[in-house]
Amino acid sequence: MSPRKGLRVISLNTDFWFFVNFFNYIHSENPGFSGMLRFLTDELFRAEKNGERVRIIGHVETGWDGKNSMYKPTELFYHIVSRFAPHTIAAIFLGHAHEDHFEVFYRATHPSTTKVKRNTMNAVAPAFIVPSVTTYQKNVNPSFRVMKVDPDTYDVYDVDQYYTPVTEFDKLKGRHVHHGPAWRHLYSARSAYSNFSGCAHKDTYDAPVRLENGWWPKNVPINGPFWDALTDEIEARTDLATTFSIYKGRQSPKTKVCDSMDCAKHVACYMRSGSKAQGSKCGGNYGTVARS
Repeated sequence: MSPRKGLRVISLNTDFWFFVNFFNYIHSENPGFSGMLRFLTDELFRAEKNGERVRIIGHVETGWDGKNSMYKPTELFYHIVSRFAPHTIAAIFLGHAHEDHFEVFYRATHPSTTKVKRNTMNAVAPAFIVPSVTTYQKNVNPSFRVMKVDPDTYDVYDVDQYYTPVTEFDKLKGRHVHHGPAWRHLYSARSAYSNFSGCAHKDTYDAPVRLENGWWPKNVPINGPFWDALTDEIEARTDLATTFSIYKGRQSPKTKVCDSMDCAKHVACYMRSGSKAQGSKCGGNYGTVARS
């Protein structure tokens, strides 16, 4: 689908890598059996030829902690992203988890994604795991987001996240209440995550972008290198991992806060994992902020 000139939106049926779809196991040795990934590459080749930017949308995340996806389909998808990002694929949008996080894809220089060099110079595209407007079973607050995008390049420049606290819903039951939930601004990704002073101080910042007084420049999109640099910053500053976990659950009072170096290390690993193989190697039990 091309909603406007220069942009192509490709929607995928991500059930073909969802681990609870038992039909996938019939063709587990041939993950391209459905033809979906071939459809994807055909569309990407057309977009590349026409000089279009692409947004890929789907439901189930490919990596993170590796608990929702399957090995072979996500390996293939990872290599497709590596081939076409960032020049053609502008961004990827997934969901399913009901929580607010992201994955970074890197240039795949090895058949196995576990041997891909996951660093800022190799980061090619982010996958935004979009939070839900429902609480579901996760004890998270309802949320929606507004993305600021360049109208010509379709690069993402900011994400504004909004939420409404479930704890205030009882106030809406009164006879004289004539409005719905009140939505509040939770954070701006650029404001919340652009400070890379921790990495700069430790001399571990290596993104191909010169910082301005420790901050990501306003005229540069929040692209693959930005989100990978954030994973390094989270390892350098545990307080940032805490902030990330609070936003992940949208300030729910039932959020499990990430406030230890061990948690920050594992969460950074999940962020760098765009495939099941990568996410499964991270280990730990920090994939969700929902309390069991």
